[in-house]
Amino acid sequence: MKAVRLLASCFLTVLAFTVSAQTLPPVEHGVKDAIPTAKPPRNRAWSYRIPLNRRYSELTAEERKIVHAQYESLAVGDEPPFPLEGYKPLVQAMTALQKAMMVWGELSLIALIDAEGNPQSVSAYGSPSPEMTKAAATVLMLTKFKPAVCAGKPCAMEFPFRLDFRLK
Repeated sequence: MKAVRLLASCFLTVLAFTVSAQTLPPVEHGVKDAIPTAKPPRNRAWSYRIPLNRRYSELTAEERKIVHAQYESLAVGDEPPFPLEGYKPLVQAMTALQKAMMVWGELSLIALIDAEGNPQSVSAYGSPSPEMTKAAATVLMLTKFKPAVCAGKPCAMEFPFRLDFRLK
């Protein structure tokens, strides 16, 4: 419940960030329609195709290919944005929100990350509830990212985040 209160108090900050996104340069690489799904913990075991506790620099070449596969076209040497501390803090925060709100279903968000690794806006493409959308968007807006790299330089790029909350 602490997380929900903190997120609610930061909601106005999210609105300010969203307005500033209009001045960003165009995004060079789009996200594919079929985004791999991160699943919440089941019996305390993480279920995802890459290790949640690793930073981008710690991923193997195979794991990076999985991350890159979420994008329509990344040139050799280009890199997508990635949560600075890995996916684990994001998945834990989203799972805590889901438990507090007692909602089920697919959460599908895309955040626009600027060349400094700061989220500028979040778009929702699916969510269990409007409240979950707002809270999850706030979590993404407060997350620091490794910026994307395009042609050797930091650039703005979308970051897809998807979680499927299922009742088991």
